[in-house]
Amino acid sequence: MRTLVLFLPALGCVGRMALCMRLMSRSHGDTSQAGPGPHRLGESEISDLRRELERLRGEAQSST
Repeated sequence: MRTLVLFLPALGCVGRMALCMRLMSRSHGDTSQAGPGPHRLGESEISDLRRELERLRGEAQSST
């Protein structure tokens, strides 16, 4: 009986956590639908990112 009393707080914590997770999943509704797909970058955006990468690499090399 004494060991049961020692484990009651731990069991209560696990039970409350499971209840909270269940309630939160219900409040968010059906989130199983996939969100928007990956963003497709255009050629101009890719070239801008490449220039930025080269600039950053140059700064990193010059600072060392």
